[in-house]
Parts: sequence; structure tokens; C-alpha cells
Amino acid sequence: MRMQVRLTGDLGAISVLALRDVLSSTVSLLNELDPSAGRSDLHRDWVVTGLAEGSACVAIAAAHSEGELALPRALEAVRELHERPAIPLGANEFAVRKVIKLHQLAGKRGVTGIEFSEVGDKLARVTPINALVAAHAREAIKEVSRTRSSFRGRLDKINLRTRSPEFSLFDENRGVGLRCHLENRDDADLLQQVKSSVGALVSARGDLKRNSLGQPIHMRVDRLRVIEEAPVKPTLHDIAGISPDWTEGLSSVEFVRKQRRSFEGGEGQE
Repeated sequence: MRMQVRLTGDLGAISVLALRDVLSSTVSLLNELDPSAGRSDLHRDWVVTGLAEGSACVAIAAAHSEGELALPRALEAVRELHERPAIPLGANEFAVRKVIKLHQLAGKRGVTGIEFSEVGDKLARVTPINALVAAHAREAIKEVSRTRSSFRGRLDKINLRTRSPEFSLFDENRGVGLRCHLENRDDADLLQQVKSSVGALVSARGDLKRNSLGQPIHMRVDRLRVIEEAPVKPTLHDIAGISPDWTEGLSSVEFVRKQRRSFEGGEGQE
């Protein structure tokens, strides 16, 4: 699948720096939604597959097949945020904040708007990252309650570059993601446990923030328990040809939409 990123505005007025910033923020969103992002054996990258003459449009695709699902996830995330103030299926607070950042780029350096759409699908809906999307995104990550609770999910990403180490968990059964920080950033033992548990199914416990819909937003973790060790990653030789029609004949977007429908109504309590 390829996704088109379009900057609206008058040609000659849109700054090259604006195009750079929009593409950079788009890639940041895709990386957050890439299910393979936690794998150290992959070089994550996105490639330009098309440039539209006469407009600021860029078509992009994943440089590796493992990142293919990030593109329809990004389209669906923005569409879901257009519909309601909820954290989208397969996303977390990190991803929602990146959508907000994209909207903030509109109105600057000649850009009047930003739109996502699927390349090659004439019936595909153009998805603008507009004021409604941004308002719903802000509401989706607004804390309305905080309780001591636990969350079970796969530890799929970790970022040690921030002042307080942060990581994310993903509940594969419900399609729910959770942004996490350490309650005590100086807890060396817990940090080492987090670092060694990337890819593992874990249960985290701490102060959990929720939004108005009861969705988990963020947790400050003080305890972590490994439920299932990270699976051994197969090589390309191992999986070559194993499932030539794993999406059942559906396009990438249709496959993600089917997943979304199967998850709807399935949210429960941690």
C-alpha cells in the first residue's frame, strides 16, 4: 500500500521547510504505528514512491514489508479521530499527540491544510487533519480519572532518550496501546527489566490515567512482571511463502478496517 500526503495551499507560497516538517511528522506517526518498530534487526525507513506535478503531494510506502500495516493504521487513526474523541484502534497516546502536532503545522509557512489518502484507490476517502480531528485528539488524551491498576500487553517499544525513560505496551487481543513511564526514573533494576523485556508479554502495575471513555491513556509504572518471553523471530527464509494470501484477498486498508470492526465493542477492564 502507498499513502499520499497532500499539503493544501498556494503553490509558490508553501515553504520547502513546511514540506520537510510535515513529512518528518508523518514518518514519526508511522513509526509509532509500525508493529515491527521494536525490532532491532530491522532498519525502519519510508520511501517516496510518487510526486504529483503541480501540487505539494508526496506518495510514500514502507521500505520493508513488516511496516506495511502502519500506513492503513495511520489512515484509520485519523478517520477515527474525525468521528469521535477516542484513542484509535492500534494507537496510543504517543500516536495521538503526533496527529495533534501534524495539525499544528497547518497555517504555517504557506500550508493551509494537510490531507492523507490511499494512492491508487479512486474511491478512497481523503482524510484531512483538520480542527475537528485535533479537538477530538486532545479530548482523547485528556485525563479524567486516575487509579492504581494493572495493564497486560506486549512491550513493543522503548525510548531511553527522554529525561524519564518511556515505553509502550500493546494489548493484541483488544487492539489497545498504552504509553508508560517509570514511576521512579532512578530505579535501575526496573529500567533494566524493561530493557530486557522488549517483545515480551508483560503485566505492568502503577498509576493509570483514563480518558472520558474509560480508555487507558498513560501509566507510571512501579512494577513489571513478565508473563511470556519474547518469541524467537523467524528469518525471512523461514516465513517465505508461508501465507501468500494472509489478508484474505483484502487490501491493506480493508484488512485493518476488518480488524477494527472485530475489536469494536470488545474493550474491557484491565
